[in-house]
Amino acid sequence: MRELTTLDQASSVLARRALLVTLSIGMVSSASGLLASTIGMVAAREFIFVACIFLFTLCALVTLLAFRKVAVQTIATATTGYYAAHMCVGVWISLSGTGQHLNLFIYLLWLFPLLVFNKLVNQPAISRLLARTILVVPLLTILCLLPRWAIVLPTEQRVLLGIFCLTYVCYALTLNIVTRYREKYIAEQQRTESLKVTAEIFESISDCFLSLDAEFRLIYLNDAACAELNVDRQSALHHTLDRAAPRFFSDSIVSRLQAASVHDLATLFEAQSEQNSLWYDFRCFPRMGSMSVYFRDVTNRKNDEARIQHLAFYDLLTGLPNRQLLSDRLTQAMATATVQKTIGALLYINLDDFKVLNGTLGHEVGDALLQQVAFRLTACLECGETIARIGGDEFGLMLEALGKDPQAATAAATLTTEKILALFLSHFVVGSCESEIKASIGVTLFGASETGSSETLDDLLKRANIAMYRAKAHDGNSLRFFDPAMQIEVETRAALRAGLRSSLQNEEFTLHYQPQVDSEGIVIGSEALLRWFHPERGSVAPSEFIPIAEEAGLIIELGRWLLQTACLQLAAWAGDSAMKSLTLAVNVSVRQILDPHFVDLVKGALSSSGADPYRLKLEITESSIMERVDEVIAKMSELKTLGVTFSLDDFGTGYSSLSYLRHLPLDQLKIDRTFTAHLLTDEKYASIARTIIVLGRSLNLSVIAEGVETKAQRAFLMAEGCHLYQGFLYGPAVPASELEKYVAASYDHLSVG
Repeated sequence: MRELTTLDQASSVLARRALLVTLSIGMVSSASGLLASTIGMVAAREFIFVACIFLFTLCALVTLLAFRKVAVQTIATATTGYYAAHMCVGVWISLSGTGQHLNLFIYLLWLFPLLVFNKLVNQPAISRLLARTILVVPLLTILCLLPRWAIVLPTEQRVLLGIFCLTYVCYALTLNIVTRYREKYIAEQQRTESLKVTAEIFESISDCFLSLDAEFRLIYLNDAACAELNVDRQSALHHTLDRAAPRFFSDSIVSRLQAASVHDLATLFEAQSEQNSLWYDFRCFPRMGSMSVYFRDVTNRKNDEARIQHLAFYDLLTGLPNRQLLSDRLTQAMATATVQKTIGALLYINLDDFKVLNGTLGHEVGDALLQQVAFRLTACLECGETIARIGGDEFGLMLEALGKDPQAATAAATLTTEKILALFLSHFVVGSCESEIKASIGVTLFGASETGSSETLDDLLKRANIAMYRAKAHDGNSLRFFDPAMQIEVETRAALRAGLRSSLQNEEFTLHYQPQVDSEGIVIGSEALLRWFHPERGSVAPSEFIPIAEEAGLIIELGRWLLQTACLQLAAWAGDSAMKSLTLAVNVSVRQILDPHFVDLVKGALSSSGADPYRLKLEITESSIMERVDEVIAKMSELKTLGVTFSLDDFGTGYSSLSYLRHLPLDQLKIDRTFTAHLLTDEKYASIARTIIVLGRSLNLSVIAEGVETKAQRAFLMAEGCHLYQGFLYGPAVPASELEKYVAASYDHLSVG
C-alpha cells in the first residue's frame, strides 16, 4: 500500500511537470503573439486571440501552482479544458476574420479529439489510442499543408499558425504523457484494490499467514501472525524468519520450510515452538521463488489426541497400561525374545477375595484399594518390566530378557513374584478402613523355552491365566508356574462342557438306580443317579461332569431332565407289584432349589408323569439350605403338602446347625460316605456317625447311611441304631430293568425263606 501511494504521487508529479512544460510553452507563444501585435505584425482581432491565450495560460499555471497535490485525472481534465477554451476563442476569431476557413479547419480538427478524450480518459486502451491519434493525425495534416500555407497566408497568419502548431504539439505531448501515467495509475490502482481485498481476506482468517520472498524475507504477515509471533509488522517486514522471530522459528522449522522451497512442493508438518512450547500446524505453498505459509496453534488438538491415546491404552482408574497396551508390548517382546533367543515371563496377578471386600466396603473403597495396589506394584518395577491392569482386580506384569537358560529365567521370575507377594504383607488403609489383601500369581515363560516359537499371544495369556487359577485353588496368596498338564486339564474341561451341551440337546443321558435297603435286606427304595456316556471318552463319572455343569450353568436344565425322567420311572413302577411301594430319591442342586420356578417344576413333573408324590424323595445339601434359609424352608413346606419327602444329603460335611435343622421340614438324614468309610478305623468319624444317628432319633427323623461296602460297617451302624443302608454291599447303581430283577429276586428269596 505504501509503495502504491508512492507510485501514485510519482505519476502526479510527472504529469504536473508535463503540464508545466506545456503551459510554459503556451506562455512563451502568447508573449510572442503579444509582442507581434505590439509591433503591428498582426491585426487587432489576432491580438485579442493572443491575449485570450495568454490569460487562459496564466490561469492554468496559477491553478496548477496553487493545487500541487492534484491527481492525474484532475490534471488531464484541466489540460483538456484549457485547450478547449483556447480553441473556442480561436474558432471565434477565425470566423470573424481573414483565413477563416483555414483556421476553422485546424480548430475543428483539434476540437473533436478533445471532446472525446475527456470522456474516455478512464478507459486506458481507448485513451492511449486517442492520444496517439491526436498527436499524429493533425500533426501530419499540418505538416502536409504547411508549405502551401506559408506561400498563401499573410505574415500575421503565418505567425499565428506557427503559434497554434507549437501549442498543439505541446498539448498532444501532454496528452500522451498523461495517458501513459494514467494507465500505470489505473493498473496500480487495480493492483492496490486487489491487494487490499486480499489483505482483508488474510486479516479476516483465524490462521496466521506469512508471505516470504526468494530470500526468505517477510514481505507480508497478517494480524494473527503478528499476535502469535509477538512482533510489530513494520519492524518484522523485510527481515528473515530467524531475525524477525528467532525464538519462534527454530532451526528445525526453518529447515523444513527451506526444504519445501527447494523442492517446490506444498508441505504440511507439525512442529513445536521453542518460544512457548506450543504445537503448530504448518502448511507452506512455494510459488515462483516466493512462499505462502499458514500456521495455527494445534496444542489443544495434540493434547486431545494424547488424551485419547491415554484412554485407549491406559487404565482410567490406576493410570497403568491396559490390556491392549500390554498385549502390544507382549507381542513385541515375544518377537524380540524369539530373535535374540532369550526368555521372558508373564505374571498374571489376581487379588484374593477382592469381590467380597468390594461388595462389603463399597466400590469407592474398592477403587481406592486398586489404586494403592497399582502404586505398590509400580514402585517395585525395574527396567524392562511392564505392569498393566488387565481388568477388574487382575494385573499383568511382563518381564523381558531374563536370560537364555530356562532355569535362570525361572529363578528370576520367582524372585520378582516373591517381591510382589511381599507387597501384600502389610495392610492397605483407605480412610478409616484397614484391609488385608492377598494375591494369587500365575507365571508362564515365553521366548526360547520349551514351548518354542510357535506360541501366540492368546496362548501366552491363557497359560498365565490357568496358572493363576491353579494358585488360587491352593488357598491363594501363592504363585504357580504354568504346567502343560494344566492346559490339558483346561482343554478337557472345555471339551466336556461342549459335550454336555450337545448331550442335553440330544438327550444322551441315562439314569441308573442304586437300591436302598433296611436291616432285613428288603429293598425299600432307590436313588436315581445320572450317567453320561461320552461319544469319544466313554463313560464319564458324575464327580467329573457335575461340577462342570454347575460352572457352565447347565445344572438347572440337567436337573429338570433328571426330575422329569425319575417321575416317569416312578409312574412306570406304579403298575409293578414289586416296585410300586419303593421310594425314589432325586438329588437337587443348590441352583435348582434357589430357582424361582423350582416348585412349579416339581409340580409339573409329577402332574405330567402321573407319579405318586409320596414316593418321590428330594435330596438336598446343607449348602443349598444355608444360601437362603427362609426361602428354602418355604419351598420345602409347599412341596411337603403334596406328599413329597426330603432327605438332607451329605449331612455332617457342611456347616451343620441344630438351630435351623429343627425348623426344616425334613424326613431323613443321610450319613455321608466319608464317615461310613472310616467308621472302623477312625474314632472321630465313628463319633460323628453316632451323633448323627442320635440326632435323627431325637428329631424323629429316619437315618440312612450311604457308602456301606462291608458287613462290618453294616453291623456297626445297626448296633448304633441306623437301619437303612445304601452302598456296594447291596449293589451298584444299575439300569431300571436290572433293579427290577434285583427287587424281584430279593422278594423271591424272602418268600422262600
